[in-house]
Amino acid sequence: MSFLERFFEKGSILFVGCAKGFEVRMARERGWDAYGTDFSDYAVQNADPKVKDYVQKADTRKLPFGDDSFDVVAGFNTIEHVGAGEPEEILVALKEVSRVAKQGLLFKLSFRHWVVVSCVDPAFIELQPFAFWIEGIERLGKHLFFHSEVGPAPLHAWMVFYSKEKWSKTFGENKDAKFWAQQIEERLRTSNLGF
Repeated sequence: MSFLERFFEKGSILFVGCAKGFEVRMARERGWDAYGTDFSDYAVQNADPKVKDYVQKADTRKLPFGDDSFDVVAGFNTIEHVGAGEPEEILVALKEVSRVAKQGLLFKLSFRHWVVVSCVDPAFIELQPFAFWIEGIERLGKHLFFHSEVGPAPLHAWMVFYSKEKWSKTFGENKDAKFWAQQIEERLRTSNLGF
């Protein structure tokens, strides 16, 4: 929650893949208008009693909410596993979370890394390269990559995206921000990684 609040003011938030809703409870206790979805009947039926009314069953690839329903959509080590990790299914999920998020997106995810291939678990093929996530969101045109931090384990990262409109107003005159935005735009023009 502290990481989330470094980048977004408290407002409405949807946690996708929230399991029994523990992060929904924590966010509501901190003043967020928080909701959650999960694909598991078991998780939803056994949700934390304090937030049971705020958690519902839903597939991240087909969220039952209108466009811009939430200020922020967040997912913690969930979205990379949608559709058994098939890239096409993940891209459908990214389109959905982007559609319902007005202000921005925040994901904590595992990504493909040489460690996985060489010594951890070569069968763990559902993980995608770091660039896949940036391209997957930016190709939709609504949110732009803003920030990333690698977690304590080398295969985990936090990724933050802002709405294109808010990003431009906030960072549009920043030379460094412009430079990195141009680098990503060029990457999108020349790469077909995962697409």
